[in-house]
Amino acid sequence: MENYQKEIQNLSSVWQGPSYENLTNIGESFVSEGESIISKEMTAYAAACTLYEQYEMAKENLKKAEHYYNNATTDHEKNEYSNSISNYKKEIERLKNEINNELEIASNGSIETTSFSENVSSTYAPNPSYGSTQTNEKMQNVADIAAKRSGGGYNNLCEEWAEKAWEKATGIKRELQPDAYTAWKNFGVSTDKDNIPVGAMVYGSGWPTEGGNNNPYGHVAVYLGNGKVADQGGVQDLEEWSSKQYANCNGHKGYIGWGWQNGVDLTKV
Repeated sequence: MENYQKEIQNLSSVWQGPSYENLTNIGESFVSEGESIISKEMTAYAAACTLYEQYEMAKENLKKAEHYYNNATTDHEKNEYSNSISNYKKEIERLKNEINNELEIASNGSIETTSFSENVSSTYAPNPSYGSTQTNEKMQNVADIAAKRSGGGYNNLCEEWAEKAWEKATGIKRELQPDAYTAWKNFGVSTDKDNIPVGAMVYGSGWPTEGGNNNPYGHVAVYLGNGKVADQGGVQDLEEWSSKQYANCNGHKGYIGWGWQNGVDLTKV
């Protein structure tokens, strides 16, 4: 954090312009909230670790109480150990809930500084060629399931792989397409590579399949966000994925574009 603040301060000697003060305030707000969130998450994780030690001890005490109960020779002893067993079980459940709560805090931190989110978007507005690309639940579901299902299967039928992942994630019945290039022709939205929405289908020219350097069928992947895509081969950077599409697919080579499966714009669902 200290290095980040130094970099912000050093801007004054190399970057003087109308955006300087705004960017400095944004950076300082980002650092301040970042420190607060990280501290909160680390404190919660430490608390979870301490609670887990208590949880393990309670489990051990429960085993001992059950052992003593099973070997008790009088009703008084059985009643005493029965109460201990009940108390330890309640303590274990309480500790489990507290541990889960602390772990949730430790893993759910996010920086949402108003000045950061609003001012950055106004200072560096993205190319609005497609409009809003805010990720919703269905879009994220498509990305998550595609990532989990990447890495093989479907006998190299990439379009079927993508359609089935999309269908499972959205709950919408897929419209079967014979190949990726046909899907591009039917559902393609843009050839832009900079504003691809999460959960969209990404189309490329694929690899030679019928001699020479031709592939009339193309290839498809799912955009995961942050410059990543998933296809049958796994998860990789979009640029790397595009560079591997070297066939001639009906006049296209490399990255072709992106579109919505079934023509369903998930930003509006």
